[in-house]
Amino acid sequence: QVERLGRHCLLLHEQLRPNGAPREPVVALLSAGAEPQTVRRGELVRLAMTFSVDARSAESVKVEESYLLTFNDKPLPKFPVRRTEARETGEHRGVYTQQIPSAATPGTYRFKAEVCVKGGCSSRTTEFKITQ
Repeated sequence: QVERLGRHCLLLHEQLRPNGAPREPVVALLSAGAEPQTVRRGELVRLAMTFSVDARSAESVKVEESYLLTFNDKPLPKFPVRRTEARETGEHRGVYTQQIPSAATPGTYRFKAEVCVKGGCSSRTTEFKITQ
């Protein structure tokens, strides 16, 4: 099902391309998640995303991964974290590991994953809980 979603996004992009326009790279964010879903203060949470890249005619394309954590709709200090890497056509996984501070406020946190290439961006949002 995830593979089908990525192909659908790539096909839709191709259909919307004006005749004669250069073929821009395309990225589709397939999934985003926090592992584990419930984490205690002082523990580690892995923020993960899976995405597909169609570099078109290029061997690889620069992809920017963005990891944003918010609490009560406000970004946490030092976020978003951004990484740029050259990626080839195919499916990729990005992971950012964050230690939960011992003073973190318990509650529901939101993780927004976003990937961007020259041809556009794709994002997904998920939630996880911090307990005492």
